[in-house]
Parts: sequence; C-alpha cells; structure tokens
Amino acid sequence: MNVGLLALSFVAGLAIGAAYLLGLWWTVRRVTRTGNARLLPLSFVARAALVLLAFYGMLRSGPVALVVALLGFLSARWLLTRLIGRGEDADDAVA
Repeated sequence: MNVGLLALSFVAGLAIGAAYLLGLWWTVRRVTRTGNARLLPLSFVARAALVLLAFYGMLRSGPVALVVALLGFLSARWLLTRLIGRGEDADDAVA
C-alpha cells in the first residue's frame, strides 16, 4: 500500500470529520439562537449524506485506505475539541 495514499486518506478523513462536526456545531448554535428545531433533522440528513457519499467514494482506494480515513474522521473530533474548545458552559450541559 502506498504511504502517500494512506496519508491522503487520513487527511480526507480529517476533512470529512471536520465538515461533519462544524456543521453540527453551526446547527446547534443556530437552533439555540433561533429556537427553530426543524433545522436539526435537516442538518443531520445533509451531514450524514455528505459522510456516506465521501466514504463511499473512498472505497475506490481500497479497504485499508477506508479504515485510515475512518481514523482521520474520528481524530477530527479530538482535534476540533482542542482548537475550538469545549465551550464556557460545557460542564452545565452535562449535568
């Protein structure tokens, strides 16, 4: 397996995960600001379609590249949590 392809797959997974999570972040902020809860299922369908189509396209690169892309997708949450932060009232939301 080509190392360059695996690195590109990981970066693609990071990008897919970042797009998914930033879309979720935007949706939650928008819903809490406007109170329009109808946006939640629409946003989920759009984000899920993006992820499914992207990973379906990754299948052309092979199963190993797909697994590496999934690792990149999961790593995006860790990275974005450190870059954006948990938020000021994150502890209140858990309780």
